Amino acid sequence: MQYQTVDVEDHPNSMLAGLDLEQSRGTYWEQNECLILDRFIPKKIVNPCLTEVERLRKNIYRNKGD
Repeated sequence: MQYQTVDVEDHPNSMLAGLDLEQSRGTYWEQNECLILDRFIPKKIVNPCLTEVERLRKNIYRNKGD
């Protein structure tokens, strides 16, 4: 199994630095206390996680109540 290391702080920090806080605060309240930040976590971090989830999915045991 290969492991990849990624700096997970750089992208979110730079994204937050460019965020309009007043607009975001308004959106948060308009959406019933929910704020969605599209692409807050970059694909280079998300994609390997999704790949690992799919790889492990076949090992999930689901008791069907048999």
